[in-house]
Amino acid sequence: MTSLIQVILARSSSWSAIGHAGEVPTKPTGEECAQKIRSWLDNCDRHHKSCQPSKSPNQVGPLPKRVLDLSDNRILLTESFGKVGHYVALSHTWGKEEFLTTTNDTLFERMRGIDFQDLPRTFRDAVNLTRLLGIRYLWIDSLCIIQGDKLDWEEQSAAMANIYSRCYLNIAATRSSSAVEGCLGARKCEVRSFRVPTNSLRTSQAVRVRLALNSSHEAVEKARWSQKNKETAPLLQRAWVYQEQTLSPRTIHLHANEMVWVCKAQQLCECRVLDGKIPGSDSWSAYKNRAVSLSELDTKQELLGLWRTIVEEHSLLDLMYESDRLPSLFGLASIFAKYFPQEDKYLAGVWESDLPRGLLWAAEDSRHAIGPMRQLSKSFGVPSWSWAA
Repeated sequence: MTSLIQVILARSSSWSAIGHAGEVPTKPTGEECAQKIRSWLDNCDRHHKSCQPSKSPNQVGPLPKRVLDLSDNRILLTESFGKVGHYVALSHTWGKEEFLTTTNDTLFERMRGIDFQDLPRTFRDAVNLTRLLGIRYLWIDSLCIIQGDKLDWEEQSAAMANIYSRCYLNIAATRSSSAVEGCLGARKCEVRSFRVPTNSLRTSQAVRVRLALNSSHEAVEKARWSQKNKETAPLLQRAWVYQEQTLSPRTIHLHANEMVWVCKAQQLCECRVLDGKIPGSDSWSAYKNRAVSLSELDTKQELLGLWRTIVEEHSLLDLMYESDRLPSLFGLASIFAKYFPQEDKYLAGVWESDLPRGLLWAAEDSRHAIGPMRQLSKSFGVPSWSWAA
């Protein structure tokens, strides 16, 4: 078996032919993570016009309907009433454990204040990072959408495209399989140290090596889910996250190995392997590249072809509730609708002008066998001819 390694040398090393891998702390503090994220954010703000959530760098967009206000060392769920401001949007996996949410019964209690220790660990990590970045507002779905309220859920799920596309930063708890696990902590990037003799044989220099952090790069570069990422990037197995990653102008992945930055103009990582990637290359993030390229596709057939690819990839991903299959793509569909003629209708995951091709689908997963398919169609109002049935 062949393994790639990354070499970490002192800046004054005499081995100039060996490149210097980036430092990846094995047990980073929140401050260390925030400092790195801030450097990437500042660079993006200064140089990447395509990544600005508003049309003008000096113009701040509207907040979602509800956000968590983190000012004054408190955590308050607040109604925005059209207020503008920068906010962070969290992408996370719910998991099977119970954790703090907002319901109609607890709405006013949440607006009076939320105890930091009552939050699951992933939420606490997101709150800390957001504060360290100097950003006042944070959006978390389970706290900012009223759980169990069908009308509020329908309204907010329909607004998902705006919520993520307008966020200042998307924090992705990529390493976590539940809200209680947390998204900061020890990394799976063990470093070994040893000394190597120099040319004179009388002295030696310290050399540190680690296995190449390829899994963190592969996880964010490819939109099609791979089972090998399950241990280090379980978040990306979620169907809702597929559109969250596509719509957000910039995402910081808190991967099990390292942090990975992905925006519309650049892709970066702590180990520095990704620093030279450019938009449109084969190794560029498939999610962000698609968000950028929609306006550049020349024909409607190219748009429809991209939509069919998205459907294939999205249908491989997991949902807590199978009834969310179409709602979890609605934000992307609303973006596509801007590039189609007004009379072209979106019908249960298929575009009306593409019905002949859109109906030629076949299920490759036993989850979509004929029996369950009919039951799902009847239960969730999805027509049996749709791929989402």
